[in-house]
Amino acid sequence: NKYSFANSNPATDVGNLPVATYGGGGFSSSTHGILSGGRAPPGFQQNNKWSFSSDGNATILSISPFEYGGYWHSVSSPDTGFDIGGSRNLADPTTPPISPSGRNSRITKFVFASEVSSNAGVALTSGRAFGSGAASATHGYSVGGSTGTGPVVSTNIIEKFAFTATSGTATDVGDLTTPTLDGNKGNSSSEKGYSTGGGTPTIVNTIQSFPFASDSSSTDGGDLVAAARDHSGSNSTTKGYVSGGI
Repeated sequence: NKYSFANSNPATDVGNLPVATYGGGGFSSSTHGILSGGRAPPGFQQNNKWSFSSDGNATILSISPFEYGGYWHSVSSPDTGFDIGGSRNLADPTTPPISPSGRNSRITKFVFASEVSSNAGVALTSGRAFGSGAASATHGYSVGGSTGTGPVVSTNIIEKFAFTATSGTATDVGDLTTPTLDGNKGNSSSEKGYSTGGGTPTIVNTIQSFPFASDSSSTDGGDLVAAARDHSGSNSTTKGYVSGGI
């Protein structure tokens, strides 16, 4: 679906994915939207892309993701998309060993010009999935998420990594105001990152923001109209949007 930032008209259906998919990540280049990985039972899905200039169905890219998987959170720089953490498919031979928590700390990158996926080299400080992402002009941010496989433990961590980093680990820059949060989603302005909704496990309607200019914890920036979890986030140049979810 697509909707206009210029008005409040309902969204319109512009096409379909080749296969029904959930749990994937999302990137935006200047010309295309990209769905990265995700679950398409009984297995995992390849990357898909669709054009912004014309309505139509998505196409499966000829080059698969660096590793099949999903439940990661994604951010974009002008020329590259990044998948952060998530759960990887053990059946895929390119998948590295999963951490004992069942979550992965790896950050992979997808170059828009070449449509090639690879290991970014930099990693989270611990394995996490189901968090949210935000992006400044120079850094990607990983916000919240969960660790563990039973019971699952939610986190309040805010970490950042430079888009140009090729080794090392992300930097812990602060915490969300809500002690535990997963299923939250992210938005970005030119100055701040935002985390909206999520579960604690109670589904909440909070909007939390943190600055890009300094490393610090989030502050409460308001409330959504309704509590939401596992929704999606998008941005115009002046506003953030959330859609769908539970």
